[in-house]
Formats: sequence, structure tokens, C-alpha cells
Amino acid sequence: MSRVQSCNRATASERAAYAREQLQLAEIGEPWDQNPERKASGACAVLAAIAAADAICCAHMGRRSRGQDHREALGLLEQVEPNGEAHARDLEVALAAKDLVQHGTNLFNPARHQSLLRAARRLVSAASAATSL
Repeated sequence: MSRVQSCNRATASERAAYAREQLQLAEIGEPWDQNPERKASGACAVLAAIAAADAICCAHMGRRSRGQDHREALGLLEQVEPNGEAHARDLEVALAAKDLVQHGTNLFNPARHQSLLRAARRLVSAASAATSL
């Protein structure tokens, strides 16, 4: 069962600020030559994407997903105008990498890492724009 929580502009701004901080941490250490570096960067990028999605939803709709499964936020994010479907696709990229970067033992390849960073950057940019309206 999905849980939705009311939120306001202040919450949107707080979540956007947290998203920016996590993205900055994700970007430290480029070029990320080693798998552990990519995983650490990726974990921060995932957190940035989740926080940015919260900020976007709060700013545009006054509510955000608070369920145990972060995928529940996808449906809510899709409803955001404009660009909700694109935001949801970016969040989906981040969520698809979440288990691997936080708990997995497999290689997190450079191409997937770059894709995750691009998705997180787009979400953080959209969150910053949404909270500056």
C-alpha cells in the first residue's frame, strides 16, 4: 500500500538542498577508476535522485511518497506537470541501481554509473528549478 504525505514549499526546499549536497558528494573523485569509488558515488547519486523527486513532488503537488518502496514515488512523479514522465524515468534509473550500489557485490560498470549520474543531475536540476519558482 502506498503512503503519501502532505508537504509544503519549505519541505521542497529542504529536500532540494539535500539532493544538491548528495549530488556534490556523488561527483567527488572523478574519474572513478575503481568499482568501490563508482559504488560510493552511485549511492550518493541514488540518494540525490530520491530527495530531488520528493522536492519536485512537494513543490508541484504539495505531497510526496512516503512508502517503504521508493518505486511508489514513480506514479506520483509521473503526475507532475511539466515533465513528470521524464522525471519518473530518471528516478527509475536511480532506483534500478540502488540495490547494486548499496548492497551488491557485482561490478558497477562505468557506463551505468554515468547514466545514473546524468539521471540524478537532471532530477536535481528540476528540483532546484521547482523550488525557485
